[in-house]
Order: sequence, then structure tokens, then C-alpha cells
Amino acid sequence: METIENIYDNHPVCCRIGTTSVRTLFSHPFSFVKFLIQIGHEPVAPNPGKTYLLRRTMLHPNVFRYMGHIRSVDGTLGLFRGVGYSVVGSVMVQEIEAGLSAGLTKALPNDPNEGRVAKFARSLATDTVVRVVAVTAAQPLYVLTLRSCAQFVGREVVYSNPLSALREIYQTEGILGFFAGLIPRLLADLFTLYLVRVVAFSFEKFLVRELTVEPRDVLKYTGLCSNMCASMVTYPLVVVGSNMAISGARLVAARPPNMVSYTSWVNCLCSLKELNQLKRGNSLFFREAI
Repeated sequence: METIENIYDNHPVCCRIGTTSVRTLFSHPFSFVKFLIQIGHEPVAPNPGKTYLLRRTMLHPNVFRYMGHIRSVDGTLGLFRGVGYSVVGSVMVQEIEAGLSAGLTKALPNDPNEGRVAKFARSLATDTVVRVVAVTAAQPLYVLTLRSCAQFVGREVVYSNPLSALREIYQTEGILGFFAGLIPRLLADLFTLYLVRVVAFSFEKFLVRELTVEPRDVLKYTGLCSNMCASMVTYPLVVVGSNMAISGARLVAARPPNMVSYTSWVNCLCSLKELNQLKRGNSLFFREAI
């Protein structure tokens, strides 16, 4: 009988796909709620409450109360709107990244005479290419996921079926409709990648040698902290990407008065900034009404 380690060694692709699928499946209700918050859909009125600093204010319902509202409307299965697109998209990104990264590593072998900075720059450039290709290739599935979720607002069904969804986007927006919201999403991903990698490289090059702890432990926690910081900085771009992914669609959620008709992602960014709405969904628990 194979052990868990042997299964992973003998069937790495199947294990990766299975792990990613399960993770995406179980996290989808949280992603669904977060997306609805990002596009400004607040079906439950805020109530008096306290922030985590114990300041009294009006609070929107937390993620679990929001899920309860969705269940009351659509049942438990309603929490998994668009999950099929989401699972396929996540697996697609992962496998493209794994395959392309392996291919580039073989095509561009390490040079033993290469300096540390040059090696870092080459590695970062490779990761950039891998990430851009993978995210761009899977963007149509990301758009289908978000638009399927957005149907909760107006009770549409066109994006529930892959064939009708593809036809709807192509007929109303053309090929570019499949890549709606791609630029802000890529910018957020790449900025996060650069910040995390540069901070890790800087710690490894300049600080780790001066510390008495294991370098691997330092880099692990440094990467975690820098990833969290980068996510906070790039979150406005994530919100813009979510809004632009459905902007222009024939959905109630993407039309006035629910959403302004944006001319570009920059216009969306400026508009949401003026309304102080670029942090929608950054907290799923203490959600202060603005």
C-alpha cells in the first residue's frame, strides 16, 4: 500500500490538481462573499456595533451573516455559484506556472559564474513571465467566475451555462470581454511578487548573516510578513480588477445604480477613490459602514 509520500512522488500532477481543487472548493463561499462586497452589494442593512478598537459605529454584517443571507435566498448550494469556473481556473494557473517554470529552467540553466544579483534578476524575470502568461491564459475563467457570482444580485442565469456565457461575452464585448479586469489584476500580482522577492533577497544578502537563528526560518517569516504587507498595498487594484471584470456586462450588478459605467480601469480606480471605496472587502468581520 502506497504511503502519502509515495503517492505525492509517483503522482505529483494528480496530487497538485486534487489539492488545488479541494482548497478552491472550500474557500469559494468566502471568495463569493468578498467579491459581492467588492462590487458594493450590501443587501443587509448595517447595525450598531463596535470595531476591534471598541469604537461604536455602524457595521455591515460579517462574512458568516452574509453567507446566511445568501443561504436564505439560494440555499446552501447558492454559496457555490461559479465554483466550477473557479476550480478550473485555479488548476489552470497552477499547471501553466508549473509547466512553464520547468521549461524555462531547462532552457535557461544556472550559470555557476553568475553573480548573486544577476541570478536574482534572472529568477525574478522568469517568475514574471510565468505569472503573466498563467494569469492571462486563465483570465477568461476568472471573468466567468465573477460574472456567475454577480448574477446573485439580479437573478440572471446566462453565465450559469458555459456555452451561453461564452456566447454572451463574445456577442456583446468581443474577444476583449474575456480579458476584462486583467491589467489591474496583473499589476497587483506582479507588485506583490516583486515586493516579496526583493525583501527576501535583501534579508538573505544583508541581514541573515548577522543573525544567530536559522536563515530558513528568518526567510519564511519575512516572506509571510512581506506578502501580507504587499497584499494590503495592492488591495485597491484587486477591488478595481473585480469591478472591471463585470463592468459592461448585461447584469443588474454591473449597471447603474449598482455600478457606474467605467470607461477604463483608471477611471474605475479614480471613481472608487473619490468615494472612499477602494478598501471594500479588505475585512470580512469588522466591516464599518462608510
